[in-house]
Amino acid sequence: MTEVTIPEFRRLAARTMSEAELQQHVLELAAQLGYIAYHPRPGRTAHGWRTPLTGTPGFPDLVLAREARPGMPDRLPRLVFVELKSARGQVGRWQEVWLATLRDACTDTRVELWRPRDLVEGRVLEVLR
Repeated sequence: MTEVTIPEFRRLAARTMSEAELQQHVLELAAQLGYIAYHPRPGRTAHGWRTPLTGTPGFPDLVLAREARPGMPDRLPRLVFVELKSARGQVGRWQEVWLATLRDACTDTRVELWRPRDLVEGRVLEVLR
């Protein structure tokens, strides 16, 4: 039996992690780092899963925010919009519009598209720290 290396294990975990699992990990990490979070949850209807909304569809999955703390470097984000996708998940047209618009409109805000590989390779932690 061959031994699996840590990088191989991380790649496997990233390929098989669902969007829901990724979301749970991100929310736990964000809470540990002092962020509060908002996530609109869809509900099941007669026509499948729907997220009730007024306005333009495609808003990011998570909004993470934290207060400034004394001694906190200015480079640390205090507001982060995050779209989550599984390794194979597709970004929809309106999701792309929201991400681009938020990046343009919110100069002191992070706007991210994260996939499982971003979590296992440390990018999520790097942004939130």
